[in-house]
Amino acid sequence: MLTGLLLYVFLPLALLFFLYYYFSQQQPSKASDNLLNGNIFTKRSFLHHVKVIEDNEISPILQTFTFQEEDVKCTITINDSKNNKIIKKINEISLIELRKLQLVFKNNNCLLFIPLEEIYFIKENKENKCISIYRLNLDNTLRERIDIEFNKTISLQFYKFLSRCCKEIFYNNDDTNFTKEEDYFKKLQNHERNVLIFINPISGSGNSLNYFNNIVKPMFNDCSISYEMIQSKKANDFEEYCKTQLNLNTLNNSNKKLEIITIGGDGTLHEIINGIYLQCKEKRYSFLNILKNKIIFGVIPCGSGNAIATTLQKEMIHFIDDRKETTLVQRSTLFICKGYFSSLDLWCILQKDENVRFATVSFSFGAVADIDIKTEVIRFLGGLRYAVGVIIYAFIGSFYSCKMKYVQFKKYAEKSQNQVIRKQYDVDEKELKRNHSIVSVYDNNNENNSVTDKKEEIIISNDKINCPYMIKYFKKEVMDLGFINEIEDNNLNQILNNNEEEEVLINEPEDKLYSHIVATNISHAAADFVCSNLSFQSDGFIDLVYMHKPLSWYDLILLLANGETGSKYFDFKTYNCHKTKAIYFEPTTSGYLTVDGEKVKTKAMLVENIGNLVNVFNNRPY
Repeated sequence: MLTGLLLYVFLPLALLFFLYYYFSQQQPSKASDNLLNGNIFTKRSFLHHVKVIEDNEISPILQTFTFQEEDVKCTITINDSKNNKIIKKINEISLIELRKLQLVFKNNNCLLFIPLEEIYFIKENKENKCISIYRLNLDNTLRERIDIEFNKTISLQFYKFLSRCCKEIFYNNDDTNFTKEEDYFKKLQNHERNVLIFINPISGSGNSLNYFNNIVKPMFNDCSISYEMIQSKKANDFEEYCKTQLNLNTLNNSNKKLEIITIGGDGTLHEIINGIYLQCKEKRYSFLNILKNKIIFGVIPCGSGNAIATTLQKEMIHFIDDRKETTLVQRSTLFICKGYFSSLDLWCILQKDENVRFATVSFSFGAVADIDIKTEVIRFLGGLRYAVGVIIYAFIGSFYSCKMKYVQFKKYAEKSQNQVIRKQYDVDEKELKRNHSIVSVYDNNNENNSVTDKKEEIIISNDKINCPYMIKYFKKEVMDLGFINEIEDNNLNQILNNNEEEEVLINEPEDKLYSHIVATNISHAAADFVCSNLSFQSDGFIDLVYMHKPLSWYDLILLLANGETGSKYFDFKTYNCHKTKAIYFEPTTSGYLTVDGEKVKTKAMLVENIGNLVNVFNNRPY
C-alpha cells in the first residue's frame, strides 16, 4: 500500500500540478470562447445560456398569458429547496410568456427568465392556491422551487396555459396522437413513475449514498417518483441479482417500461445488462426485445471515470466550466426527472470459454487498461488517479503487441493513413450523429415507443444475437471461439443490404508496437478526458483509437494535457482513429484487458456494434 502511494501519488504530484497550471492557462474558460472555437457549445445552447429573448427568431413566443383583472394578483417566490429559504420575491406579475427556450415572467419593474431545460417538474398546491415549478439552476447548481401564488382561485384560462407549458417541457411535441385540447398538466400529475435503483456504495470516491440522499432523493420527491433500492455488497452482486431475482417474466408480458437507475460507475450498467442477458438466455426470453422495448436506464455517475454520463452531458450549459462530480450527478438526475430518453449503441463481445458479453462503453488494452487496473490502490483520488497513472506510464511504461483486424466502411479506408485521419476528421457531424428521435416517459403511447433507426429493426427479430459482420468477415474466428450456435447467420444478406456503404477488412501489421489500444462507443473516457471526438453514442460504429511506436514520453504527456478537449489529437503522427463496425483482437504480449472499465481475461476477443438497443435518459435540446 505504502509503495503504491509513493509510486502513484507523491512522485508525479509536482509534475501534475505544473502541467495542470500551465495548460489551464491555455484553455478557454468562457462559454463564448468555446462557442467561437467550435468546441462543446452549440449555438442554440449558448444563446440559451445567455438568455437571449428579445429576438423572436432565436426564442419565439409560443403562448402568452396576461393577468387582466385588477383584483387578481400573482406573486413569484423563488425558494432554495435545499436550505428552505426564500431567494427572491416578485410581486404583481402581469404577464407570463412561454417561449421556445424560456419561461418569462414580467411585471412593471423586472423580468425573470427560466430556461425550459432547467425545469424538471410542475405541480399544484391547492391549499395555498399555488403552482410550483421545480428547477435545477444550471448557473449556480441550486435546486429551486418557484411558487406562483394567486390571491384568488386559479382560472381555467391559466390551467390551459399551464397545460401548454407542460406539453412543451415534458411531452414529445412530434406525437400526432396528442391534441391541443388535452390537459397535459393533469396528465403530468396523474402519471405514476416507479423506478428500480441499483446503488454501489463503494464506487469511485465512495460518495454514492451521500449523493443519493442529498441530490437524487430530494429531486425524485419533487417529482413524486417512487423507488425501490438494491444495494451491492460485493463485486458482481448486480449481475447475479438481475440473473436470478429481477422479475423479467412480468416485464416481458407487460406493455410498460421498467425504469432502472444506476448510481455508481460505468461498470454498474455493464453488470445489470449482462445479468439481464443471462436470465433471458436461461428462460428463453428475447433479450434484445426486452432491452430495447421494455427498459430505460438512468445513469447517475459516482464512479472514477463516469464516461457515459459525461458523454450525455457534454453539450450542456457550463459543461466545460463545471465538471465536478456533484454537478454531473445533478445533471443526470435532471435528465431522469424530465423523462426524456434516447438510444445508446450496444456491443456484442465474444471470448472463448466465456459467456457472450455486452458492453456500452469501451474495451482497452495496453497502457489505458494497465493504468485503470494498477491505480485501483488510489481509487480515493477519483478521476485524478488516471492522470497520475499516465504520468507514471510515460516514464516507466512498456509497449504491447497484438493481432488485430477490423471491418471499416471503404470511404474511411484510404490507402494513406494521413488521408484516413483527414477524411474522418472532416466528416460532417450529421453523418455520424444519426437522427434518432427522443422520447418521453410521459407520452401517451410510451408503451409502444422505442428510440430506433430502421436499420436496426431486423436485429431484434429472434432470440439469437445478430452479428452480421462477424458472420461475413470473421466466421472462422466465431467457430474457433465456440459461438457459432449463438450468433445469428439467417437473413445475412438482407441485414447487410440495409447498409448503403461498401465495407473492407483491414489487417494491422503484427510487428507494430502500441502504447495503448482503446475501442470506444462514446466520446469521453472521463469528465476531463476525451477519448475520441469522432464518437457518438448511437452512430453505429466502434471507434478504434491507438498510438504506436515511435512515441516518446513527451508525446504521452502532451496527449494527457490535451485530453480535456482532444482537439489536437490528430496533430500526433502516431495517433490513429478508425470508425469500425467489428474488430478481431488477439493480444500477443501480456497486459491487462478491460471491458467497460472492468478486468477480463487477456485473450482473443471479437467485438461488433449491434445497434442502438439501449435506452438511456438524456437531455432534450430545446
